[in-house]
Amino acid sequence: MINPIIVPMRCNIRKTILLLTLLIIIFSAFGCASRRADEIQTRFYTFEYDPPTVSQKPFVDASVKIERFRSSSFYESNRIVFKKYPGKIDSYFYHRWWSRPSELVTYFLLRDMRSAGLFRAVLPFDTDMPHTHIIEGYIEEMYEKDDPDAWYAVLSINITLIEADTTDPVIRGQRSEVRGQRALDHQSSIINHRSSIINHHRLLFQKHYHQTEPCVSKTPLALAGAMSKAMAKLSELIIIDVYNRISR
Repeated sequence: MINPIIVPMRCNIRKTILLLTLLIIIFSAFGCASRRADEIQTRFYTFEYDPPTVSQKPFVDASVKIERFRSSSFYESNRIVFKKYPGKIDSYFYHRWWSRPSELVTYFLLRDMRSAGLFRAVLPFDTDMPHTHIIEGYIEEMYEKDDPDAWYAVLSINITLIEADTTDPVIRGQRSEVRGQRALDHQSSIINHRSSIINHHRLLFQKHYHQTEPCVSKTPLALAGAMSKAMAKLSELIIIDVYNRISR
């Protein structure tokens, strides 16, 4: 005969075991979800290097304006691009540059040229200050090359150096004269200004710069380090070429 006191006790034990098992499953699921969230967290990268040390050269009396660089459609977002196979381009979703490649390269070249101290002024693209020269840039390549044995950072930039039309009132910083005209005259002056830029600016040089640097490991962080080395080398070459052409 079954003791009526033992039956409820067995039921309670089963319920307790089931409850503990359920709790273990729930906590395990939360733990896995938490680890998974850490694994897929978006990580951002940037260049990190000291401005190039350019050999001592005489100061040149020129104000250089660096326009915002442009890039091919592959690099219009901040997602890091990589290539494993010829003719195929991919990009990471959770590994990204801090900003778009064109913005990164523009900022660091501006910083490096200012640090060199070779020019009277180095100006950003959004300034109204007068300037004598303009640098335009185009990012042709900025990607991670994945070979079977190693990864590489590939950076290619096309640079155009232009001598500004210093007779133009906007280039000379005299926007107030344009603003003081009537609306119709103002529209006409804008059209004339654009025509002046096209017809009177003088091309000094256009040059392609390319650098490939090996990554110390097969990780996006190692790619950022290698890309920093590539940018540092190209930045120094660009600064020297711009200086040599302007100082002729």
